[in-house]
Amino acid sequence: MMKAFEIKLATMSHVDLLSDMVVAFRDQLGRESPTNEEFNASIRALLTKGDADFLMAVASDGSAAGFVQLRYRYSMWLSANEACIEDLFVVPNQRRQHLGTTLVEHALERAVEKGCASAVVDTNERNIPAIRLYSRLGFSSSSGHWDAGNQLWLRKRL
Repeated sequence: MMKAFEIKLATMSHVDLLSDMVVAFRDQLGRESPTNEEFNASIRALLTKGDADFLMAVASDGSAAGFVQLRYRYSMWLSANEACIEDLFVVPNQRRQHLGTTLVEHALERAVEKGCASAVVDTNERNIPAIRLYSRLGFSSSSGHWDAGNQLWLRKRL
């Protein structure tokens, strides 16, 4: 039987539950770091600083099935805030129930509430399920500039 989930804005009282999901995400990616303790401290710091939100899918029994993390920044090109979907994760046994879509839809609503004029996300070109999800929700990698070329989100670790 499929559980019903409520989408909740995470608070400090949700840190341990959220940290458990982030660790499951890390493990799914085959990574060993950051440590559980580092994730817990990072989540606390992000919630305290106020430029990030976590939305979680939580069942009536208190179990969590997924989360989406939003980060906010001011863009001079938009003269407004922009939301970045930094992470989206649904626990494996709760997938294929549209929780990812529901979490992103709620994240976009939250971004509007926070005054954001756009939302961005980066994902790997081989992550076809993510590309399909974001495309269904109106995200696009093509640009009206540069002869409609694809936008790339490049990263360099410092």
